[in-house]
Amino acid sequence: MSDFSRAIVSLEPQYRLGGRYVIDQWIDDGPLFSQYDAFDESSEHLRRTLRVVPLPRDEPSRASTLSEFLDAGRKCVSFDHPHILPVSDAFVEGDLLVTVTRHAPFGSLEQVLEGSGESIDEVRVTRWGAQISRALAYLHKQKEPVDYLRADFAHMRVLAPASILLDDAAGERVLLDCGFLPCVASAPGEMAFGATGYVPRECFGKARAHGPRSDLYSLGATLFQLLTSEDPQDNPLLIFDFARNPKPSQINASITPAMEALLMRLVASDPQNRPESANAVAEELEEHGRRLAAGGHG
Repeated sequence: MSDFSRAIVSLEPQYRLGGRYVIDQWIDDGPLFSQYDAFDESSEHLRRTLRVVPLPRDEPSRASTLSEFLDAGRKCVSFDHPHILPVSDAFVEGDLLVTVTRHAPFGSLEQVLEGSGESIDEVRVTRWGAQISRALAYLHKQKEPVDYLRADFAHMRVLAPASILLDDAAGERVLLDCGFLPCVASAPGEMAFGATGYVPRECFGKARAHGPRSDLYSLGATLFQLLTSEDPQDNPLLIFDFARNPKPSQINASITPAMEALLMRLVASDPQNRPESANAVAEELEEHGRRLAAGGHG
């Protein structure tokens, strides 16, 4: 297991980063980064969220991490989509890597699940799924296409309830969090924390192939969890073997046939059996949402 403690960075209130971001309070320390609320003095003291990670100590890892961070930061700052969390800045200060995102005070879908203690209703999940599908389609169609899932697992970026943030108190809109920082694994091939259960089989082994349809698998695993409250990490290799494990509607009888069929296609073991694109999934979910709104059951 990686030494995730190295991701912890202790900063006191009023500490200044980048000459403009003044720490207000610590939020949390995760396996990926230390997270802080801060005020941006150059933008009318707007509240921002800062993610901070120390550079690795050994020189080869340090150089590769720095190069990848700067490249990822450049891409993230350029993203402009209504369902992608805006990253406004990414910089290096001393031995610290810092990304700056818009403040998102309403929490993640993981927190929604934990707070409810039960599955989420299909109308909301359908709406959220369509929004995230549109965000994925935007990433996949960049001039330098971006697969949200990282296939080498040396850096944590896996689509899951924890990486989808509520954009408003009513839960009408969600944001895909693309602002994760590098967190170098301690051994080649080691699985990053939180990845199991959301990652398809093609991403394992020597080939470690991945592509847009790998992201669709992660989306399917996420929607499955929201609709059933069953965590894919509890049985990561078999949970979507529906010949031996319950189908979604056998866990939650309120799931409609149309949604169940889509979920099962999204998490198909063979990528070729998954939907052809994120846009196709978004269109299917948007149409399904209209049927649900009209009183249909799919």
